[in-house]
Amino acid sequence: MRIPIIVVAAVAAVGAIADQEPRVRLDVQVAAAPTPFTGSDGLIHVAYELNVTAIGPGDARVDRVQVFAEPGGTSIISYSAELDDRTLRPDAEPGARRTRLLRRGTRGVIHVLLTFS
Repeated sequence: MRIPIIVVAAVAAVGAIADQEPRVRLDVQVAAAPTPFTGSDGLIHVAYELNVTAIGPGDARVDRVQVFAEPGGTSIISYSAELDDRTLRPDAEPGARRTRLLRRGTRGVIHVLLTFS
């Protein structure tokens, strides 16, 4: 089985000046190679973490994460509203760890779960 792992994170700049183009740069890495497993439901699952670091001149807010089976193909899964529960900032204070906002130079972890029949 071919496992899709091509991921694109769409972001918006936070606090950009109205006349300036937002410049958001992210470093996105998969911490460990995704490994498929068969769940108790008999379906094949792939779970992995994306480490996302804001490396541009400003802060970033993750608005959407999409997973594609092939470059230029159709998205097989997309997270937007669900990112509130899937994004974690390990370096933040305990009460502020679940947030889409990535301050410049900070890292967020996004949990991705794919299910195949």
